[in-house]
Amino acid sequence: MKSLIGILIAIIVLLLGWYFIKGKKDSDIGSKVQIENLQESSYVNYINNQCKEFGNQINEIQKQEFLTDYQKQTTQFLDSIGLFKNWKGVLERLKTFDWSSDKITELTFEIKIKLTEDKDMTFSVRKLIKNSALDSTLLYQQLKSLREGSTIYFDGFIAKDKENKIEYTGYNFDDESKICNPEIKFYAVSVSDTKLDFNNSANFNKVTNIQFKTFNQMAEAVKGKLTSKELKTSLIKNKNEVEPLMNSFTTNEKKYIYSLTECLGSQFNEN
Repeated sequence: MKSLIGILIAIIVLLLGWYFIKGKKDSDIGSKVQIENLQESSYVNYINNQCKEFGNQINEIQKQEFLTDYQKQTTQFLDSIGLFKNWKGVLERLKTFDWSSDKITELTFEIKIKLTEDKDMTFSVRKLIKNSALDSTLLYQQLKSLREGSTIYFDGFIAKDKENKIEYTGYNFDDESKICNPEIKFYAVSVSDTKLDFNNSANFNKVTNIQFKTFNQMAEAVKGKLTSKELKTSLIKNKNEVEPLMNSFTTNEKKYIYSLTECLGSQFNEN
């Protein structure tokens, strides 16, 4: 089943390539950080409150139970947010490595967000790009003009494993750091020094939602919750909804949708 779905992913990417020519109140958390993006502010407030609650647990039994509940609640919260849009952070550790034998460039970087004056949340990004596609890859072209340490606006989503849990990087060695100073695997769709503003936000949001829906349906099919026939019907329906909307987008908007599709495809294949 998964090999069949992998082929379908490739078809979706090629089709898009053709088009391409709530958080709790934090009044008692200490030093607050001012955040202008409501979506981002809600998540930061949520993390800070969860960190405080974790510190209130009196023994390892309570801490482990709290961590289990935290994973479930956080997954639900992330699902309610969906795609992060115009979040603000700082670009760090931007590097590339040329895998010459495979004709692939490995692009890695981190995005840091202040949680409090002494705590950060780090999003770690790793993207493999065919050397022949560097000039057409949105993220690579955006990062070419940015300095490490610069303030950026970014879009994307937090990586989750096949059990639908947040994927932390190797730097989170203990439970407390996973909550209070999290370092998380992240799929970056766009990174720039200015906020993104799309011409037809309603249609644009509709297409991004359909893309998430498409890959969720593929995951359901892998788990046996959708038959091949049901999946095929859904994919055709999604494609027919997306095509006319894509025709109304600018070149940059099409690049963004293509980047999102690649990120969703990467997460699906890695799980």
